[in-house]
Amino acid sequence: MTNTVTIGVASREEINARFMRAMTTGKRTAPFIGFADERALWSTLTPLRWDILKAMTGAGPLELREIARRVGRDVRGVHTSVHALLAVGLIERDEAGFRFPYDAVHVDFVLRAACSTPILSVSLFADVPMIVGRMPLDQLLSKINTDNNIEISVNQPNLFA
Repeated sequence: MTNTVTIGVASREEINARFMRAMTTGKRTAPFIGFADERALWSTLTPLRWDILKAMTGAGPLELREIARRVGRDVRGVHTSVHALLAVGLIERDEAGFRFPYDAVHVDFVLRAACSTPILSVSLFADVPMIVGRMPLDQLLSKINTDNNIEISVNQPNLFA
């Protein structure tokens, strides 16, 4: 069975509801790391930090210098990124080093304007480049007009395969 973490946007109420479901059913829920909004998610999970997660997947505990070597970056920059990932619970640290405790990542969020029903839905998967048409995802997100009612669903069920 794959140990997959879901990363998404969730309100405090949604997080509490997940917790209460787990407590009342007695069943362990799938790992979930929630961000308050899309801006927080994307500012934490930058492309350089994704590179770190990919390098750490399946590698077991790694020292900071080894992570830097694997991603081809300086130790100081990797130190900042690793500690940001550590702070949100994506990676763990023990006496053996830093580890990414998941086999896969699923990213899921809905972006809505102030209106009611979404008029656009976009789904992206890990085995498809993060490009919509000829536009990379970050450019697409920056071009979204908040006056429109738009839903974006980013689904990456097996990001590190």
